[in-house]
Amino acid sequence: MNTRKLKKICIKGKPILLLAPLFFFASPAHAGFYAYGTGQTTCTASGCNSQNANVNAKVTFDIISSDQMIVTLTNLETNIVSVGQDISSLFFNVNNASSTLDLSKATVTISGQEVNVTQNPSGPGGIASSVGTLNATVGYTGASITTSNETTATHWSKDKYGLNGVTPIANNQMFLNDLNSGGAPAQTILGPASNGNYGNMYSSVNSSIYGNGPHNPFIQYQAKFKITTAPGLLANAQVNNVQIGFGTAAGCYVPTHKVPEPGMLSLFALGAAALGFSRRKSGHT
Repeated sequence: MNTRKLKKICIKGKPILLLAPLFFFASPAHAGFYAYGTGQTTCTASGCNSQNANVNAKVTFDIISSDQMIVTLTNLETNIVSVGQDISSLFFNVNNASSTLDLSKATVTISGQEVNVTQNPSGPGGIASSVGTLNATVGYTGASITTSNETTATHWSKDKYGLNGVTPIANNQMFLNDLNSGGAPAQTILGPASNGNYGNMYSSVNSSIYGNGPHNPFIQYQAKFKITTAPGLLANAQVNNVQIGFGTAAGCYVPTHKVPEPGMLSLFALGAAALGFSRRKSGHT
């Protein structure tokens, strides 16, 4: 490219140059961010409660320091019908060049909005009523916490390797799991309500959800897990081998794929708009 043309592009390419500060400020300050999703798919594994039922979930791993990570697990499936479409487990690996995350040596807490779902007396489906905000420590597999105050207790557990004889897809695979109390777990993660993510109307659910005592309460839409480890363990860590489990029986695991961060999609759109503007301006000059 000759210098005269380069100079011309630099003059007419101001919108492109203006993107540089945007990329700078949009760069994440955290140590690492990973997002995985199933996309809308169906449960086909033999352990699934609802064979061929639609499921759709996303999980993000936000490594905010060398010893702390936030895992956000979201059920994106709209018009949920049965508990077999609820999220009940998460499998993953976190490791760097010298160490691997072991949840048995980490502190894990869970938070989310709990609801009970009862049958709608005036129409189909169910109605959700708030139980409160769940904020509890996640114990080891088999150490299910049960108290009358569900907002301070959780049926979720933490551990490594497989579950109930299920072979993991990778060595040292960790899991967060709601099936340690058997086939009737509470606090599985519901999809969004018919009238908004945290609404009160579930117009499609059946009796495996509404009025089902063993499965109530549910976590609505999204659960967050805060994982605190030994200092330095999460430095330069990578997240992979991610699977999301659905339903109330072990074995219904769905593989995931990496998904782009929403912020990056916005930046790419902004960049494309700036390029288009620059070209239109050049055409009129």
